[in-house]
This record gives sequence, structure tokens and C-alpha cells, in this order.
Amino acid sequence: MILIRSILFWPGYIFSIVVFCSLLTIFFFIPQRNLSFISGLLAKSVLGWLAISCNIRHEIEGIENIPEEAFIAMGNHQSSWETSACQLFFNPATWVAKRELLWIPIFGWGLWAIKPIALDRSAGRKAIEKLLKQGEDRLKNGISIIIFPEGTRISPDEQPPFKVGASLLAARTGVQIVPFAHDAGKYWTKGFLKHPGTIKIVIGKPIDTKGMKADEINKVVEAWVRTTQDKLNQEN
Repeated sequence: MILIRSILFWPGYIFSIVVFCSLLTIFFFIPQRNLSFISGLLAKSVLGWLAISCNIRHEIEGIENIPEEAFIAMGNHQSSWETSACQLFFNPATWVAKRELLWIPIFGWGLWAIKPIALDRSAGRKAIEKLLKQGEDRLKNGISIIIFPEGTRISPDEQPPFKVGASLLAARTGVQIVPFAHDAGKYWTKGFLKHPGTIKIVIGKPIDTKGMKADEINKVVEAWVRTTQDKLNQEN
């Protein structure tokens, strides 16, 4: 049954990507907040179909912690679930993403439309400079930024150190960081199968970064995310 449900999920998922990313591409010129509405519809479509086809639902704790002003969201990265879900919870927002994602037909075009900060990770310091410059611009224009400081998707039992780029941006701009943690990797695995269950995501209280150095910010956020991850793991 899990195999059949997992097979059934993909046509609906691809259909949602094609429809809503095409809309994002066509209407790329409209205000960012309107584009965020479309990306929010994509998230609702994907999560709704995931619940129907694979019986994977989610519970969210701490939605009241999301501030009205632009912020930086930092959390763990285990699957493609959170890339959809974050567009529903943190909106209007855009991403820090690998440049290569923009090369994917239709999906990449839709991603381009919401003005991500697309980084060439082999560029070293130039990539950091681009993150700081474009990140500051997005935040000044009221667009929050979602960053996975682990750098890539990892298994639920892995906990690599956080990269410092997001914390450097926070230290420069003084905006709040909203930490989040989830256990999506248990259900939406890095493989093909989708396992039924309830994904739990916890959104923490905003962290005031004014007057803090990047390394200090990084340690505070990482400690919160890892502690919350451990609690989620213990609940299951």
C-alpha cells in the first residue's frame, strides 16, 4: 500500500508544480506579495495532495511566533516537504537556494520569479557577498528569507554544523531570526517511498540579533533547532 500511495503521489505533485510554477513565471512582473500568494497556493496544493494520497499530515506549534515584519527563518532540512510547507507558514518569503535549481524547467522558472538568492556554492566568498547584498535588499523590501543552514537535505539522524551565512546576514541587518524544527524526514524520505504519519513542525520565538556577532547567533539558533529536534524524536 505504501508503494502504491507513493506512486500515486507523484503525478499530482508534478501537476501542481507545472500549474503554479507556470503561473509564477507568467506573472513574474507583479508585486512580490502577490507572487507569494501563488506560491502559497502551490504549498496548499502539495500538502493537501500529500494528505490524500499518502496519508501524511502535519501539526504546527508556534504559528503565533511569526512576526509581522520581515525576518530570517532558519531550520533543519530533511526533505522536500519543508520547501513546500515553509511557503505556507512564512509568507511573503523567498529562499536562499542552489543556483542549479534555477536550471530545472518550469520549477526553476517559478523559483526565479519569487526572486531567490541563488548561490554558486563553489564561489566561496563571492557567494557570501551575494547573500549579504541581496539578502539585505529582500529584507528591506519586506520579504522574509528562508535558509537551511545545514546546506542540503540530510537524514533525520544526521546533525552537521550550521553554516554561518544566515547568521552573517542577521548580524549585518539586525533582523529577527525565527528558528524552526521538524521531523519530516521520517515520512517524506530522501528515497521514493512516502510513509504515512503526522509531521510535526515547531516554530520558535523570534531571536533578537541586534548587537550579536554572527558566531554567537549561529550557536544560539543551532542549539534551539537541535534541542527541538531531539524532543520531536523522543516523542515518536
